[in-house]
Amino acid sequence: MTRSVVHAGELQFRIMSVATVYSFLVQASMFVMAGCIEKERIQEVAAFRATYVEHLVDTAIIVVHLQVFLVPVTHWLEMRKMINYVNSWGVLQSDYNRLIQKELSLNLKRRVFVMLGLMALMLIVLEIDGFLVIRGLQKWWHGIPFGFSVTLCVILPFNWTSTCRALVFTAKEIMNDMQTHMAEMHSGASDKLNQYRKLWLKLSYQTQGLGYCCGITYGAQNLVFFTIQIIGAYAFLSEIGHGLFITNTIFASSTIVFGGLLYFQCNAAHTATAEVGEIFQEKLEEMEMTYPTRNKTAKNNIRHFLETITLNPPVISLCGFVDVNRSLLTSVSTW
Repeated sequence: MTRSVVHAGELQFRIMSVATVYSFLVQASMFVMAGCIEKERIQEVAAFRATYVEHLVDTAIIVVHLQVFLVPVTHWLEMRKMINYVNSWGVLQSDYNRLIQKELSLNLKRRVFVMLGLMALMLIVLEIDGFLVIRGLQKWWHGIPFGFSVTLCVILPFNWTSTCRALVFTAKEIMNDMQTHMAEMHSGASDKLNQYRKLWLKLSYQTQGLGYCCGITYGAQNLVFFTIQIIGAYAFLSEIGHGLFITNTIFASSTIVFGGLLYFQCNAAHTATAEVGEIFQEKLEEMEMTYPTRNKTAKNNIRHFLETITLNPPVISLCGFVDVNRSLLTSVSTW
């Protein structure tokens, strides 16, 4: 038995080692290729040999490839927090199972398949756009780090929106189960509210933890998105008088795509915050109004629950610097 355990541990260590070496080689190769492209583009911009529009294209290419250098650094800084956040989901699910006596399934499988399809389609479109843009991707191998950068630009917002969706679903499940439980009016129903309150409090901390565990990563990415969006919009508006040619069309599409990615992230965080906080509180107030007046203990527990929500608002922020919601899209000028 001891030998088999040691052998399994050695096998797992070897698999992890292979995955680590593979990741290092891929990341190193992306660093080198992206660095070569960045150097070429910076030299082109500094030489002033191209037209104004071509300089804007070079600048946009430089900004897009920044993802290759930023993401590993930000992930290194926040990897421990991300691991702890993922583990806290397991704790929340275990607490839910003990209280509700059923498993908490987040129902993200269909969403994952849909998002993977959209990611693949967006990657293909942006890759083609990159080769069609004047002075954009001049050599075939330029498409490799460009595709890697675009993948990072798409997969991180996908992870963010999926996590927000899990928070929304969990809040709805807790409220539905609590309403069902209180409607049964069996003995101990009012005392059960304290356990639901503790479960909601963990969900609130889980909501707040999303921004704190990866705030640097998404803060840096949002700055990249804002920059590309501004470059695309400025280039499109400055050249619209010369006609709607292919470069101008791609500037417009890039502005829409990266603006859409920003919108999906901000809207997902806004929806999760509202569902866990305001909407949950409104439903709890309705429950207080409809609960029989003879059960004062339950009413007091509901009021205590409402005070807990007021004192612990589930706000998603990027490490406390800026709140992520729909108003973030209109406050870029104040950054």
